[in-house]
Amino acid sequence: MYRMYLCKVSKRVEEVILALDEKPRTRLELQAELEIGSGTIKKIVDWLVDKGLAEEVPVSRYKVEIRLTDKGKRLSSLVREIREIIGD
Repeated sequence: MYRMYLCKVSKRVEEVILALDEKPRTRLELQAELEIGSGTIKKIVDWLVDKGLAEEVPVSRYKVEIRLTDKGKRLSSLVREIREIIGD
């Protein structure tokens, strides 16, 4: 119900944002931990990067982590606050 306050942010996007707020993760880690398909993770991460909420950071030759930007961290705080208020 609180999602009506966060335009264009679905529950899955919220889960990804909250997970990335805990620590940076690769797409595969997000997929496994949140049980989300690879296509959905790709779309969510691409959307987050496009909106300036996250960035992809190469940490080795074969590994790229997704990290929240300051803007993404602010959104994560809002999501947590709204969940606390609504009790979800």
